[in-house]
Amino acid sequence: MKRIIVAALAVTALSLSCTGQQGPTGEQGPKGDPGVEGPAGTIGPVGSTGPAGQNGANGSNGTNGTNGVNGRSSFVTVAGIKMTFLAASISPTDGTATADFRITDPNGVPLDLNGLYTDGPVLVRLILAYMPVDANGKALQYVAYTTRTLVSPLNDAGVLMANTDTGGTFTELNVSQGTYRYTFAAKGDVTKAALVHTVAGTATRTMPLPDGQRYVANATFHFVPAGNPADAGVLDGGSLPPPREAVTIGACNQCHNVLKVHGGNRRDTAVCITCHTPQSTDPATLRTVDFKVMIHKLHMGAKLPSVLDGGTYGIQRADWSTVEFPQDIGNCVKCHTGGPDTNRWMTTPSREACTSCHDDVVFEVNPPPGKRLHSGGDLLPGEPCGPACHGGTTGLAPIATKHTTIRRSATRTTVELTINSVTSTAPGQTPVVNFTVKVNGAPRDITTAPLSGLSATIAGPSTDIASFWSATIQGLTPVGTLAAVDAANGIFAYTFPAAGAIPTTALGSYGVGLEGYLTDTATNQRLSAVNPVKWFAVTDTTAKARRTSVTTAKCETCHLELNGHGYTRKNTDYCVFCHNPNKTNSTRVAQVEGQTVVAHSVDFKDLIHNIHTGEAKVVKPYVYGAYPVPNAANPQGTPFDASEVRFPGDRRVCTTCHVSMAAVNLPLAAGALPSLEETLTCTEDPATDTNSFCQAPFFVSQARVPTRPETAACTSCHDDPVVATHAQLNTTATGQESCAVCHAIGEAVGIDKVHVPVP
Repeated sequence: MKRIIVAALAVTALSLSCTGQQGPTGEQGPKGDPGVEGPAGTIGPVGSTGPAGQNGANGSNGTNGTNGVNGRSSFVTVAGIKMTFLAASISPTDGTATADFRITDPNGVPLDLNGLYTDGPVLVRLILAYMPVDANGKALQYVAYTTRTLVSPLNDAGVLMANTDTGGTFTELNVSQGTYRYTFAAKGDVTKAALVHTVAGTATRTMPLPDGQRYVANATFHFVPAGNPADAGVLDGGSLPPPREAVTIGACNQCHNVLKVHGGNRRDTAVCITCHTPQSTDPATLRTVDFKVMIHKLHMGAKLPSVLDGGTYGIQRADWSTVEFPQDIGNCVKCHTGGPDTNRWMTTPSREACTSCHDDVVFEVNPPPGKRLHSGGDLLPGEPCGPACHGGTTGLAPIATKHTTIRRSATRTTVELTINSVTSTAPGQTPVVNFTVKVNGAPRDITTAPLSGLSATIAGPSTDIASFWSATIQGLTPVGTLAAVDAANGIFAYTFPAAGAIPTTALGSYGVGLEGYLTDTATNQRLSAVNPVKWFAVTDTTAKARRTSVTTAKCETCHLELNGHGYTRKNTDYCVFCHNPNKTNSTRVAQVEGQTVVAHSVDFKDLIHNIHTGEAKVVKPYVYGAYPVPNAANPQGTPFDASEVRFPGDRRVCTTCHVSMAAVNLPLAAGALPSLEETLTCTEDPATDTNSFCQAPFFVSQARVPTRPETAACTSCHDDPVVATHAQLNTTATGQESCAVCHAIGEAVGIDKVHVPVP
């Protein structure tokens, strides 16, 4: 750098000294020595920031983005489901059918069909049917559009069965309201547009764990495709004729508590009848599953003439030949009640309905074997059964008359007994019972017009009955003293015989009950009074009644008229007198020489639990005894096997029979006695007679095994031996049961938790 500067100075000096003409260029001088590099210069200070520049012009707007998918709310719902139809239609051009519906939880909060935004997916299945009418405009049975052909081992072509629709599509209408539309794959018939149509649906919702339960709703909707939309869904009134409804689910649930079929998702007869139409055939048997035929046969069961003749009745791969209806099968109004068409059984009987029960009746002049000709002769198919013959109340043989027994007749003789007082009831005294008798509502002087049978029974103590004794007042062998107090008003006093005195060791309170009846001369049937019961003090200051766990009214919800032992025992408060913890069925067991038998307890709780558990029992058979009782001609008698009973409801619903859950809570009341079971052996020498019937001396008790009261109550239903072992392990050597620790209401596995029915 220094060299460059020196050269520049030389040139400048030359130019200043030469003022004349420029001479020729001189020779180049020798190359100078290289200069020495000087020190680096220092960096100058940073300059100040200049002023900000002006803002640039605004850019042009970008293109608008596409709208996002609408968001959804996640509702907080409770367990359960409700289903409601909103509308239905069938296109008049191509028969396309749709149904709009809403699904919610029990509080009305909408549900998401797929279970993405509310707990539990919902499975909806729909049926579409129409209802034809006869020449008089009377509704006939449904014809379903939604059908399937099912494979049958008995028919190469298969069989037709009405069923839920398959292949249709769901459309979400408004998830915030839980509304959807279903478009059926099956087409409606546009030529039937003036008839009543019905959409029937089932909705099942399975909750996630820990609930894990499946909840079910059924719904129906009635409409006329060519009718006034304002009439849609109207059962009666308006311009819609009422749909056919000869039975109601309320009637069914008197016994079935709650009716659950086809896996538990069919729960309303209004839905059932849209599938169980005359179209439908059981593929396993080729029998019709037409509702009226099927239900009649199911409930007749063991009493079907064809079954009594050695045949069977089965459908849906199940044998219904052992069903015993729990009351008079002729009581048609037990099922036919509560609906708009429930008198149809009486007013418009049909051949199919009648012969479903009377299945040995045919209308052929030459009946096949096992059949009999209809008493009215041969009829052509389709000829009506009434009203000329069987309908109404004035025909030749009206159903209403033919199906009414003497005990259900409105004009039957009625017997009424009332206990007014009981005196002389201290230990060692002979009780005197003051009572009133009425027949057909009028006082009866039984000293001049005695009853066919009248007896009194005393039992006690009321803490838990340990013993009872009876005395005949009127009948075959009367004992004691009957005296008129006011015969004109039907008031009498009965004094027990000396053998019927109150035991000198008796404590607390005892009870007395009466049973009395008149025998109808035309039918030889007993017409009995409901047994009155009155509790009286023995050593108590005031009378204390026995606890009430069940009532007669509860029993008669299903049984119509509770009766036992020849129609003379009709009150549960009286039944417990004999059916007490110390009583076994020793008088009805098989009586065979050289045989050892077990006589079960007939304590009321044991007896009734065992019978109603029936086919659900683990220990089978469970023979209570013989009805009729054993005799020389039949030492075994006719055994009654409780494990063959088919209970129609859910046994976990304790309040079906019991007055409340509190009535069955643990621990049981103080003073409850253990139930007894005994093993008996005949000691008669077989060489003493020619028969095998065990006569006197009868049986000698080999062992009377007590079962503690709480254990007895529970194991009469839960009869698996491991349950009995569990109970024994939780009972002390002194007999103290600890069941309540775990199983009392409110405890970890309390009866209020484990006896909850499946929803």
